[in-house]
Amino acid sequence: MDIVTFIPPHLRKKAMIACQNEDLPVLMSGEDGTGKSAIARWIHRHRSRSIQPLHLYDPKKDLISQILNAHQASLVFSEITKLSQSDQKKISKFLQSGSIKDPQSNLPKIVSVHLYFLTQHKINDQSCDPFFYPSLFKQIKSQMIEIPSLIHRKQEFKDICMGLLSEMTHELKKDFIKGFEKKSARSAP
Repeated sequence: MDIVTFIPPHLRKKAMIACQNEDLPVLMSGEDGTGKSAIARWIHRHRSRSIQPLHLYDPKKDLISQILNAHQASLVFSEITKLSQSDQKKISKFLQSGSIKDPQSNLPKIVSVHLYFLTQHKINDQSCDPFFYPSLFKQIKSQMIEIPSLIHRKQEFKDICMGLLSEMTHELKKDFIKGFEKKSARSAP
């Protein structure tokens, strides 16, 4: 497991524990730009599901179909507090049962998907009411990572920059390899 330079030192242990607890969802809170998405990608890359894509939740698409499409992979909700109480209730039921009703067959289908919930809201046990369906908050708070604002992380600025450059390099390599594979496939006899 590579060193996590852009994750604040006091949170690295929590991030590594999140990598090991494959079946538990991860809740991350912090201001915009603090690295929640980068940490979610890092955790995903260091789990057994890393060979599968990291899906990003699209609020314009059906929640159930997105969970079904993310089977054996991971799904990131970029702002959990923007989900309706109804959708949060569906997620809560899914986390309890491990299954979701397939809209085509109308039968429950067991789905294995790792969920990441990101929010810019400061969260604690007393302030969850306006944002969360109560049972969902109870289900996802066990692996909560609160990321401090960048203003409080001045000593880490160099590490953060190096981590972001590493992330960008990783993504560029992936895109280059995909492009190279497509080009090779077209030129193959």
